[in-house]
Amino acid sequence: MLVHISEEAAREAHGIDLAKRASQTVQSRGQDMASWVNRMIGAARLDVATYEEVKADPKATVQAITVLLLSAAAMLALFRFKAGMIQTLAGCSAAGIVIYLVGAMR
Repeated sequence: MLVHISEEAAREAHGIDLAKRASQTVQSRGQDMASWVNRMIGAARLDVATYEEVKADPKATVQAITVLLLSAAAMLALFRFKAGMIQTLAGCSAAGIVIYLVGAMR
C-alpha cells in the first residue's frame, strides 16, 4: 500500500522528530552527569556495585580519568603549593564545571 504524504507534512514530521531527538540528547546529558556524581559517591563509599558498574561501562574511562586528574590537581595544590582548603575546593569545582561544559558542547 502506497501512502502519499505532502511535502509540508513531511517537513513538519521531520521537525518534530528533530525536536524530540534534541530533547532526548539534553535529557541523556543530564542523566550522564547524575550518573557521574552517583559513581563518585559510590566509589567514595567503597560500594562494590558501583565498581562493577564502572568496570562494565566502556564510557566510564573518561569519567574516571577526569576524576583522577581533579584529585591529583587538588593534592598538588594542597601539598606542593600550600594552597588553602577553600581555594583548592573552589579551583577544583571550577575545573569540574569547565570540564562538564566542554563535554556538554560536544
